[in-house]
Amino acid sequence: MKEFSIFIAPLVFMFLGLITYLESDLPHQKIGYRVLTVKQTVETWQVSNKFAAKVLLVFGGLLLIFGVILNSYFRTLAIWELIVINVIELIIIGGLVIGLTEWRVNISFNKEGKKK
Repeated sequence: MKEFSIFIAPLVFMFLGLITYLESDLPHQKIGYRVLTVKQTVETWQVSNKFAAKVLLVFGGLLLIFGVILNSYFRTLAIWELIVINVIELIIIGGLVIGLTEWRVNISFNKEGKKK
């Protein structure tokens, strides 16, 4: 069971991406990418949440493939190494989702939330 713990972070990202993609039509209080810049209009909410969901799905899938490769070559990883790998994945993907989504919102909308 220990060897499958490397798939925790990718599966969580893919699950969150799927939920965000399916629920991104209207602003929610609990689900989705929620920062002040995207809560200005419904259109900014939809664009940013669809984009963030796609980023989560893509990078979750890439990390899943990376996990399969790591799992096939390094079956003797200690539990602390697996935890470190999952934490690093969480930090990197979290930063990428926030950075790429903010970039997408900034190139698509002005400060008031209107399309450029």
